[in-house]
Amino acid sequence: MHEGIKGRHFLDLYRLETGLTAYEGLHRADACVRYAEKNQLILTADIYGSEEPDQEKLRAYLAEHCEEALIPVEIRFFSESETIVRQE
Repeated sequence: MHEGIKGRHFLDLYRLETGLTAYEGLHRADACVRYAEKNQLILTADIYGSEEPDQEKLRAYLAEHCEEALIPVEIRFFSESETIVRQE
C-alpha cells in the first residue's frame, strides 16, 4: 500500500517482480514493503542473477516499464551462488 496526497493505492508487487525478471541477467526477484526508521514504508526488491546489474540502468529500465510508485527505494542483489547456499 502506498499513501499519498490523493489517498491510498495498493502496489502491484507482481508487476514489479515480473519486470525485474525480464531484465537481462536476472532470473528471480522478490519485492516487499517493509518498515524503516520512524515507521516509514520502504519498497524493497531482492534480485537474483549471475552478476549484479548497473543500478542506474536498472532503475532507468524500471522507469520505462513501471509506474513511478513501483520503483524500489532499495534494491539488493544476490548472486546465484548465494542463492544455492541459502536454499540448502
